[in-house]
Amino acid sequence: MGNDVRINGGGVTSNPFFESYSTTTEKRVFYGGTADSEVYNGWLPVKVMLLTRYVHENGNDSDELCGLNDSIPCKTIEHAFGKMRYDVECKIFLLESVFTPSSVLSINSNKVKVIGNGTDKSVVRTSMLSNSAALFSINAGDLSVFSLEIDHNAVAETVGILSISGSSGTANLKHLLITSSRAQPTSFSKPLFDIALGSISIDSCIVSSLRTSTQLIRAPISSFSEISNTNFTEVIRSSGNGGVIECNPINEESLSLNNISFDGCKCESGNGGCLSIMMQPGSKVRFGEIDSLTFAD
Repeated sequence: MGNDVRINGGGVTSNPFFESYSTTTEKRVFYGGTADSEVYNGWLPVKVMLLTRYVHENGNDSDELCGLNDSIPCKTIEHAFGKMRYDVECKIFLLESVFTPSSVLSINSNKVKVIGNGTDKSVVRTSMLSNSAALFSINAGDLSVFSLEIDHNAVAETVGILSISGSSGTANLKHLLITSSRAQPTSFSKPLFDIALGSISIDSCIVSSLRTSTQLIRAPISSFSEISNTNFTEVIRSSGNGGVIECNPINEESLSLNNISFDGCKCESGNGGCLSIMMQPGSKVRFGEIDSLTFAD
């Protein structure tokens, strides 16, 4: 990989740059044929840049400058995601609109914040996603989603909302309304939150009117940072145990649930309409203000 800046010849004895930065931590300044030096690299300090994009349903994806501010927004979330860079923190603002992404919104080594304009104003629908897709897919990186409604109305039963496949992937969901306007009586056959590795945190969300044939959230206990201040309403699992969470903590793993409510959640054929927890020796579960309940041998 080359340098950001090359300076040929000599005679430059002090930093020629003013309020200039680089986003790479590696080679930045090559000066006068000398070897790379921290002195010269210091002329161009590292600064994490912030990339912001605005999106509105009446925006224009064909405008090369779309998304730079709220007066020239992009039209689709997919297009805004396509403008992300792996080395830059990205914020995507969803203005008052209804969005229907037609492809997965992928995060690979990015730090991305998707910020809505409120759960009654910014709505993301999954109706255009195809089989086995997820609205958000994280391999590596950090995704935060705030202040919007996710209407999980996909026709395909195997469409999910969030998947994490890499150990360094993290998701933070806050102030969301997650529901479904789907008219079909059949159940989603895939966990809507499918966390193979990485971690997930859910805070101050409302999750309602969802029907599945498996647990709503599938994740190893080690992946749960915390679920707090969240209400689950009318989450129905057609068969199996644990309508919202089914888990088997092992090897001193712990699960923390703080200020959670379940209303009308049930398993039509099975037990544990909200939770099914198979405790193992040494594992812990924490409910609310209770420090923990530990299950011994």
